[in-house]
Amino acid sequence: MMQPDSRKSPEEILFEAATRNDKDTVEKLLENPLGHIDWGDLAGCTALYRSCERGFTEVAKILIDKGARLDAVAKSGNNPVWIAAANGRIGILRLLCDAGVKTSDASFRHHFDGRSPANVAVQIGQDEALDLLLKSSRSVSDALVLRKLLVFGADPNQSSPLSTLVNCNCLTENFAAKDKNFQSPEDDRWSPLRVAAYYGRISAVQVLLDHGANLFSTSHSATSILQAAALTGRLETVRLLLDKINEKYRDDVELLARIVSPAVFVSGSFCHADVFRACLAACPDRSLILSELSSYDASVADKLELILQKHSQETTRSTFNQSKKKTPLHDSLNKAGFLSRRAAVQAVLSEALELLLWNRLCEQNQQKKIYVVGSYAEGWGCSVTCLNGSVDVDSDIDVTTVLPRKIFHIKDICKCSNEKRQNGEVVDYNNGHVTSSGFARNPSLPYGGCSLRPAVDKVDAFLCCCYPQLRIFEPGYTSQLSHDVLKGLDDIRQSFPCHVVPAELPACQSQAGSSGSHLRLSTTFFERYLLQNLTTVQGQVYVTLKYLVKRVLSIKVSGLKSYHVKTIIFYMLEEVPKKDWKPEAVRQLAQQGLQRLLDCLRERRESENECMKHFFLTDTFVYLKRNHSERHLIEEAVQDLLLDQHLDAALHQLICQLKPCSSLLHFHPNILHPILSNNTLPDRPNCLLEDYEVYDAVSKLLLVLSDAECNKDVLEPCWCTLRNFPKCARTTSHCLTVLTYMMFGMIEEAKAAVRESLHWTVSKGVPCSDDIEVSPESILTQLLSTDSVYKFGFRLDRRPTLHFLPEPVRQWFPVGISYYMHRHQYYVNFHALLRCLTLHLLGHEMDKDTALEWFREVADCAESDAQELLMVLKFCTDGELLVELIHNHRVSVCEQQETLLEAVKMFSHLGEKAGEFGAKTSPGGLVCNKQQGDCMAECARKIKAEL
Repeated sequence: MMQPDSRKSPEEILFEAATRNDKDTVEKLLENPLGHIDWGDLAGCTALYRSCERGFTEVAKILIDKGARLDAVAKSGNNPVWIAAANGRIGILRLLCDAGVKTSDASFRHHFDGRSPANVAVQIGQDEALDLLLKSSRSVSDALVLRKLLVFGADPNQSSPLSTLVNCNCLTENFAAKDKNFQSPEDDRWSPLRVAAYYGRISAVQVLLDHGANLFSTSHSATSILQAAALTGRLETVRLLLDKINEKYRDDVELLARIVSPAVFVSGSFCHADVFRACLAACPDRSLILSELSSYDASVADKLELILQKHSQETTRSTFNQSKKKTPLHDSLNKAGFLSRRAAVQAVLSEALELLLWNRLCEQNQQKKIYVVGSYAEGWGCSVTCLNGSVDVDSDIDVTTVLPRKIFHIKDICKCSNEKRQNGEVVDYNNGHVTSSGFARNPSLPYGGCSLRPAVDKVDAFLCCCYPQLRIFEPGYTSQLSHDVLKGLDDIRQSFPCHVVPAELPACQSQAGSSGSHLRLSTTFFERYLLQNLTTVQGQVYVTLKYLVKRVLSIKVSGLKSYHVKTIIFYMLEEVPKKDWKPEAVRQLAQQGLQRLLDCLRERRESENECMKHFFLTDTFVYLKRNHSERHLIEEAVQDLLLDQHLDAALHQLICQLKPCSSLLHFHPNILHPILSNNTLPDRPNCLLEDYEVYDAVSKLLLVLSDAECNKDVLEPCWCTLRNFPKCARTTSHCLTVLTYMMFGMIEEAKAAVRESLHWTVSKGVPCSDDIEVSPESILTQLLSTDSVYKFGFRLDRRPTLHFLPEPVRQWFPVGISYYMHRHQYYVNFHALLRCLTLHLLGHEMDKDTALEWFREVADCAESDAQELLMVLKFCTDGELLVELIHNHRVSVCEQQETLLEAVKMFSHLGEKAGEFGAKTSPGGLVCNKQQGDCMAECARKIKAEL
C-alpha cells in the first residue's frame, strides 16, 4: 500500500489507488464514508469507471459495495457498465449484473449515441462479454445488436452470442422479417436477414431463414434480399438464396424469372460475373430472364448475354494451370507488388510511423516506449491483395507501449543483483508465460478499421530483465537460416527490450476471477526482424499461406489465426534449403506449408487447444483461437484444401483478387494518431508547427469551425495557427482557410483562395524504386518537403458539423467511421474537400478541362477513397465517366453507405433521357425500369470492353 499524498484530497487519493489496482488503499480509505466517492478526473471518469475499464474486479467490488454510482457518465459519453462491456471485462460484468444492473436500461446506454453495452460488445468483438449480457437480460430491445453481429461476421455455428440470441427466442418471425423503409446496411431499419445477405454471412442467413425470416420481404425501394447479396457479389449467399427460391417456385418458371432478374441486373451492373452466371443459371429457361430485362431495354439482353460469353472465355483462359504457365502465381504476386524491395520500404514506413508516435509520446510521458509491430512493421501480410502500404479491413496495425513499471525477474534465469531484484518482482516462468496478479485478462485496446482507416490494436507491455532460453541460440542449433540472419537475431536480443503482455493461458480463460494472473512473453521483435529479411519468393509463400488461412479456411472452420501461418513460415525458413525457394515453386511451397499445418493438427496433444510448438520459445505452444471448431473439423478442412483441384481453385481465386500496384506506397500517418490522446498545442505564435503537432492543430480548428456561435474574436488565434502550418500541410491549411471565409460569408475571398489552389498537386505516397535510398528519416524529410498531410482520422467528443457548407457536402465531410468502438471517430480528406469547395464556389466559372482532369484522376486511381468518389459523383456530369467510375470502384462504392446511395441515385440520373417507365413488382421485389435499363446498357458496354 502506497503512502497517501497529504497535498491531495481523500477523493483524489481514492481515485488514484483504484486506477493502479491498490486494493488495500481503497479499503482503508473507505472504512470511513468519503464526501464524494464518485469524484472524477478531467475526463469525467470516476474510480469505479477506471477500475471497470482496466478489469480490476476486487477494487470494483469494494466501490460497488460502498455505493459508487453505476451509471456515472464520463465526458466521452461512456459509463462503467458500457466501458466494461467494451473491454471484455467478464468478472466486472458479472459483478454488475449481480448488483442488479439491467444492461438494456437507457441509463446504461452510451450518453451520446444511445448504443447499449451489448451493441458495443458486438462492434469490437467481445464475444464472451456479449454472451454474458444476452444471457443476463434474456431479451434484446433493439435489433441493432443482431444487425451488428451479422455485419461483423457472427457465425451461428461457431459464435455463442448469436446462438444465445436464437436460444433467447429473439429471432421470432416478426423480429427477423420485419422490414421498414431503410437507407443503408448501417440503418436500423434494415432487417437482420438483409444485413446478413448484404455482408455475405452465409451461416447467419441460414439460421435466420430456419427461424422464420421472410426471404421475400422488400424495402421501400423494393430491393429484395437476393438483390442485396447480388449487389455486393456474395456468391455463396446468392446460391443459398437461389436454392430456397427454387424450392418454392420451381413449378412457376415465369415467376421465378421475374424474381431472379433483378439480381441478374445488379450483379451485371457491378460486374460480379460469378454471381451473374449463378443467377442466370437459376432459371431453367434463360430466355425468360433475358426477356424480362429486354422488355425494358432491348439492348440489355444482348449485352448481358455477351458479358456472359466473354466471361466464360476469360475464365477458361485464366484458370490456374501450372503446366501452361510456369509461374502464374509468382508473376501475379509480382504485379501486385509482393517484392522484397517493396516489403523493405513498407517496413521503413512503420519505423517512420513509430518515430512520429515517439515524438508525440514525449509530449505526454517520456518514460513510455512505443513500438509498431505486427504485419505492418514486418513488411509482408498486412494486405494479401496488394503491397502498397494499405492495410486490409480484416488486418490491423499493432502498437505496443512498454510502460514504466517495476521490472519482472524470471526465477532461475535472471542473473541480476539482489538489489535490482528487490526493486522489481521475481516471477515463475512456464510455457511461455510468467505468473503475476492484478492484470487485465484482455489487455488490448482495439480501434476497429474500415476502408478509410486501418484497424489499430494497442497493447500495454511490461519489461522483463532478460529472455529465457531461445531455440535459435541453443548450443548445436543448425538451420538453413544464414549466418547474417542469425547474427541479426542476436543483435535484436541485445538491443530490444524483453517484455511481457497480459494474456491468460487457455486453461485459465474460462475460470472466474478478479483479474489475470499470467503474462505472455513476447518475441515480436525477433518475428519482425525475421520477416523483414524474407526474399521475394519467401514473402510470396507467406502471403499465399496467409490468404489461404484467412480467406479460405476461416470460412469453413474457426480456430486458425495468422500467427499459425507465421510460425509455419519460420519452420520452413529453418528447414527448406535456399536453392529450393524458386519462383516456379511458390505453389508447391505453399502446399508444403499447408501439409505442415495438417501434421501439427494431427499430432497428439495434452490439450485440444494446443496447435503447434512455438518457434522461438522452448516447451511453449501456440494455441488455437478460443471457441474454436472441433479439432477434427479443422483437420478435415485443411486436408480438403490440400487436394490439387481445391488448392488450384483457391489460388485462382487469390490471383483474381490481387490488385495491380503503382510505383508508390501509401503513407498517411495522421489517420493513425488517434491511438494516443490529443496533445495541447505549445504557445509558439511565430514558429512553424512540428509535423507531429499538425494533427492536434487541425482537430482543434475543425471543432472551432463547427461551432455555430463562433465569432471572429474567437477565431483570431486560429488565424495565427493557420499561418504556422508547415509546407507538408499546405492543402489542409488552405482548405481550413477557405472554410473560415465561408463561415463568415466572405465568399469572394473564398473564391480567390480556391482559384489560387486550382493546379496544386499533393503527394500520393512514398516512391519505391531501387535507386532511392529509404530510411525513416528520409521518409519524414519527404513528408515535410511535399504536400502530403491531408488525410486525417479524428477522435472527437462530437461530430463537427460544418453548418455553412452546402448539402450534401456537409454530410460527407467529415464521414463517420462506424466500425469503431466509439462513434466519435471521423475521417476527412482535405484534398477532396478543397476540390468540392472549389467546384461549388466557382460553379460555371470552373475550368471544365481542369474539372475533368480531377474526375479522371479519381476514376483511374485504384486507391481513391470514399470522399474522392463522392466528389465525382456529386459534380461530374459526364455519364460515360461516371459509369466507368462506378464500375472501377464497385467494391468501394458498395462498402460505404454514402457512396452506395449516390451511385444508386446516379443510375436513375443517367437513365432520365429514356423517360419514365412503370415498374413491375413480384415477390422478389422490383424487376427494373427503363431508367435502370438504360443505365444497365451503359454499364454493360463498359464491362464488355473490360472483358
